[in-house]
Amino acid sequence: MDTWEDNTTNWGMVAIPTTWINKIEKNQKTLHGGNGYSALTTIEVDASFVLDIGATDQTFFVSGGGGNYLKYITTLGRQPGNTIHLIKKTVLSKIYHNSGSIPENTLPILSGYSGEYNENWEVNRLVTLVLGTAGWHYDFQ
Repeated sequence: MDTWEDNTTNWGMVAIPTTWINKIEKNQKTLHGGNGYSALTTIEVDASFVLDIGATDQTFFVSGGGGNYLKYITTLGRQPGNTIHLIKKTVLSKIYHNSGSIPENTLPILSGYSGEYNENWEVNRLVTLVLGTAGWHYDFQ
């Protein structure tokens, strides 16, 4: 049995059978397990430099063709403050910041530099991004 605090009662901690937790949808079960995954999803940057991250997972392997750069990340199903982690797996060349002409349902990756700026993204390097109102704010690890 797991216990969860229930603010709708005066009882404090209420026991909830584990079988109930197993019926909660995938992303909530993942959060309950500490955001762990049995395997990370690999996603690819498309020819228009967009990375479609979907609406649920938080950590991804990223790949793409040799000429594909990462400029934009989708925002559909995401809210400001959402965090994602990307780990480069293949020949994807660079990350571009402050790119213009933003495709629909995406935002650019922001940096402290003025104008468009790019930097190399090495294989197995982790980048953490947080969605703001004007774009994705990043921090390389």
